[in-house]
This record gives sequence, structure tokens and C-alpha cells, in this order.
Amino acid sequence: MLILTITVLFFLAIYGCLSSKSLISPEFISPFSWCIILIFYKILPHGLYYLSEKTLYIIILWNIFLIFGIYLSKTIVSTKKYLNNVVNNSSIFSKQIYNFYYKLAIIGFLPTVYITYKQIQAIGGDFFYSLRMANTGLIETDISLGVFAYTFTFAYIAYCIELILLRKNSKKRRFIILIIINLLLAFITVSKSAFLFLIIPSIIIFLIKNHRLTPNLKVVKYVLLAFLLMAGIQSIRD
Repeated sequence: MLILTITVLFFLAIYGCLSSKSLISPEFISPFSWCIILIFYKILPHGLYYLSEKTLYIIILWNIFLIFGIYLSKTIVSTKKYLNNVVNNSSIFSKQIYNFYYKLAIIGFLPTVYITYKQIQAIGGDFFYSLRMANTGLIETDISLGVFAYTFTFAYIAYCIELILLRKNSKKRRFIILIIINLLLAFITVSKSAFLFLIIPSIIIFLIKNHRLTPNLKVVKYVLLAFLLMAGIQSIRD
């Protein structure tokens, strides 16, 4: 099954590369990366857990639906037109939908923090250990985030939209509120990737909005900040 999975991912990578005509497109990078990882898993001694057929099916389906989602979005939204609108400061979002996401992020934030607090109380022991266990679900409790788990998604999308719409002379109250909410939610996860998901898109949006294709001093500072945050989170986890 592992060989079959590697083969399927290899052909998906070729398809993604040929259809996008780019080696940096997500439809190529995702299946190709998984293909390389599984090849190393197959040929190198590692002592890791055995990958079940269910896990391999999930990897294949995840990549198939990723590619499907990319091409579905391309049929609805013109990427070139979208980027031009970002650069030219044109309105590209529905105000009603954006306000809806913003309000859901605000409404869901405090209940999310409170429920997480109750979870780590139920787990007990070291605070950061309990926080990590509550986030990963490795230790189950009777208390669950339920629908409030979507607060992470709504807050993140609202932040990205606000960052795109943010102008030099515009009020920054919403942006400040959203960045605080997202930083605190990222801290709750005790995950390095949560901070990367905030920083990397911020850098990309910054470059697009400022007509810059190469990193400048500010971008270098953001990258250093990302490494410092990852080091800090790793220290807490250790």
C-alpha cells in the first residue's frame, strides 16, 4: 500500500506541475513533498510507527481534495485579478461577510479561552503540558470546545482580510483587536505552526501590497520574529 501511495502522489505531483506550469504551485508542492517524505520513510531506518492503510488513504484523499479545491477556486476567482485588486487597493471583499467573520471572532474568543481553561483544569498538572494536551486531544475530557473550535478559523480569516484591506490612513482598531485575538489563540495551541500561519501570510500580503518581490529589512525582522516565537514555544513545550 505504501508503494501504491507513493506512486499516486508522484502522478498527482506531475499533474499539478503540468497543469499549473509552476514548481512552486501548491498543487505540485503538496503531493511532491508527501511523496518524498514517504520515500524516505520507506528506505531509511527510523523506528517510527507503522503507517496504517487508513493513514495512507487519508494522505491520498487530502492531496486529491486539495487539488480539487484549488481548481474549483480558480474557476470562481481570477487570481490575477485578485492580486491586481490587492495592489491597487480595490475593494475585493463583501463588507457584510467580512463583518460577519469579525463579529464571530469577537463573540467566540472569550468562550474559547474559558472552555480551554476548564479543559486544562480537568487535565491537571503542569499548565503548559495540560494546555498542549487539551489542544491536541491526546487526553480527552468531558469538556469540549464544540462549535467554538471554529473561532480559530474565523479569527484567522478576519485577520487576513483586515490586513489586505488595511491602508496607511485607515483606523487600525480592528486590526489591533484581531492580531491580539489571533496571537492569544495561537498561544493557546502551544504550536509553532500556529505562529507561522500568522507570520508567513502577513509577509506575503505585505510584499504584494507594496509591489515588492524581494524581502526588505522589515521582512527580515518578521522572519527573525518567527524564529524567536518558534524557539520560545519549543522551550515551553520542552
